Amino acid sequence: MGLLAFNLLVLFLTALVAFYKWSTRNLNYWKIRKIPHIKPAPVVGNYWELLLGKVNVAEKYREFYHQMKDVKYFGILIGTYPALLIKDPGLIMRILVKDFRYFYDRGFHVSDSDVLGTNLFFLRNPKWKLLRNKTVSVFSSAKLKSSFDILDKCSDDLIDYLNENAHKKEWPTRQLMGDAMTDIVCKAICGLEIHSIKNPSREHVAMQNMAFASSFRGFARNTINFFSPYLAKKVHIFPRILHTYFDDLTWKTIEMRKEKNIRRSDLLQLLLEVYEQEQMLPAENRVLSRELFVSNIFIMILAGYETSTTTSSLTLHELAHHPDIQDKVRKEIKQVTRESGGKITYDSLKKMKFLDQVLSETLRIYPLANMIFRECMEEYNIPGTDHVIEKGVFVQLPTLALHTDPALWKDPETYNPDRFSEENSASIIPGSYSPFGDGPRICIGKRFALLQLKLVLSKILLHYEVSPCEKTRRHNPLTKNSLLSVPEGVFWLNFTKVMQ
Repeated sequence: MGLLAFNLLVLFLTALVAFYKWSTRNLNYWKIRKIPHIKPAPVVGNYWELLLGKVNVAEKYREFYHQMKDVKYFGILIGTYPALLIKDPGLIMRILVKDFRYFYDRGFHVSDSDVLGTNLFFLRNPKWKLLRNKTVSVFSSAKLKSSFDILDKCSDDLIDYLNENAHKKEWPTRQLMGDAMTDIVCKAICGLEIHSIKNPSREHVAMQNMAFASSFRGFARNTINFFSPYLAKKVHIFPRILHTYFDDLTWKTIEMRKEKNIRRSDLLQLLLEVYEQEQMLPAENRVLSRELFVSNIFIMILAGYETSTTTSSLTLHELAHHPDIQDKVRKEIKQVTRESGGKITYDSLKKMKFLDQVLSETLRIYPLANMIFRECMEEYNIPGTDHVIEKGVFVQLPTLALHTDPALWKDPETYNPDRFSEENSASIIPGSYSPFGDGPRICIGKRFALLQLKLVLSKILLHYEVSPCEKTRRHNPLTKNSLLSVPEGVFWLNFTKVMQ
């Protein structure tokens, strides 16, 4: 063997040994700390099946959850990084609410150059807190009420479209609701007339689809986040073309309004007022930059679209298979509408309590976020134990597993809105149900999402009965390589006009 070959062999073996030591440095992390855990493998930890794209993240975590019986929490490795999964609802409430000061970040590492990634969802403290305090008023009850007429008009457009196509009985419900929600969200947030129901090939729809078509990109980016926070800052969450599009969209809309002296009661206008107030402050005191302004408009559109599309289509899917529940909610909608002079109003929606229960049950079985992420920001002693969560450790709350745990819910696989009745809701254990998160980092757009969902569903159910058709699949598997608990398919259903 020549000297060069020998040196290369030594270099290779040295690199191999170094890599092995690096990849196994945390292999016994949880064992050393005497915390219950699932035995990990070198390099991949407990993430092998997820890396191969064999299972949905929520389903795998539900498997972890039930594998570790009779424990309140347990450890896994995401690659080489330790994460603690919490099963105990009481501890969950401490992490999200009471002891929030230890867990205020979600653990995502985003580059400042990743403009669309620097939004309220991904931001770390102190930027997150400063921006949230500036923007939370955008979703106040008064502001939402001022946006109601916009939502109402868009939901009427959906009913008009269904009426115009009454001959078409079978509908791909997810696609239908996606087009409708695109129109509603864009109109309510920034006053855009997209008309995606009638013209789904428009540029905005294509861009929006691009954001969600990168589900694998998002999954891969999230995985890199836990494998190497340093590398995560080098990988953008969303393609750059999306930033260019939404930046142009936002500022052209603003310029047009200023030129024509237009003021609308939409979320763009409300956020713009916050932004303009910021510009009057010294530069060092400003929180809402141009980039943050655009990224938060973007995330509002994206979150408003996905939450409402999936939840509304799954609600209709379940009601189609539970005609007794559908009849009950329709009777409530009709009664409340009659009492309100034959029109659905902002205030009348508040009286539709059973519709609230229906939505709550849909979000229990189909929580969009399969996980609530937190990062331990300083050493935390788990109450009542001698266990410590060290700074930098990821804490994960497996939403789907908690929402369907037989120990927490009777017959968890059964669709039963009565769980959330006034009488029964008191028995729901705090921390066992959190479709929008909880505590200071609860979803800021929760009330907007629920208002939008209730309005659209009440209009549909007032005028149409939904039922299974030949193309309907009762149960659809969850999409793999996704950060969302979204079933595959478009949920074909029959829409039949209700005799008034």
